[in-house]
Amino acid sequence: MNRAVIGHGNFLPWIDAEFGMGATTAQKMMRVAEVYGKNTPSVNLPLSALYELAAPKTPLEVREN
Repeated sequence: MNRAVIGHGNFLPWIDAEFGMGATTAQKMMRVAEVYGKNTPSVNLPLSALYELAAPKTPLEVREN
């Protein structure tokens, strides 16, 4: 979904309505997608681990291993 379709200021309400999640969770998930794209680490990892791996503070060498 893009901004043109959702409209300015409607992203967070759309996220809440469609996925039942708040802004912080949505931001963390978008960060994981931004960092890993289609190469997301094992789906057996808990979301909290993926969030930490994708966090800006996590060194690149840790993300790649």
